[in-house]
Amino acid sequence: MDRFPLLALIAALATSGFSQEKEREASLESKRVEQRVCADAIEQALSKATTIELFAIDYRFYKSEEEAAKDPRPKFLDWRVAGQATLTDRTAILALGSALVAGIKESKVGSVAGCFNPRHAFRWTVEGKEITVIVCFQCSNGGVIGLEPLKRFLTTKSPEETFDRIFSAAGLPKVK
Repeated sequence: MDRFPLLALIAALATSGFSQEKEREASLESKRVEQRVCADAIEQALSKATTIELFAIDYRFYKSEEEAAKDPRPKFLDWRVAGQATLTDRTAILALGSALVAGIKESKVGSVAGCFNPRHAFRWTVEGKEITVIVCFQCSNGGVIGLEPLKRFLTTKSPEETFDRIFSAAGLPKVK
């Protein structure tokens, strides 16, 4: 029996696996860079904010358009607003930003749940540009609008305590 074809097949499979692993690692590194860029962009934009709007989000979707139309509460993107407040305390704004940036930088790219049931969001305007951040600490995912091309980020649960404290101090309910 000629072993050359078998050895060639084994070598090809080993090389293929190595190549796929290199591609996967390159993709993960690219996502880590995106995470750092996102964290830095959020931090820079929030450092200029003097006022932000906080939103306690009721993440449960409406069962129908009729149900949504009957609900008198304001909407935030596609979610119900359980509470809204204006935050002007620069120390609190910077604490919110620092906590989020730390969570983004601590996150592990590639380990994500997929629920996206956000309970925290905030919006501010810098240099005429409206920026919105929405976070689900249940699955450690977040979204950002207004800092294009950035759209999504991962975080850890570590900022949640700071968010809850600041949102509570602003009179917003903790959505379960």
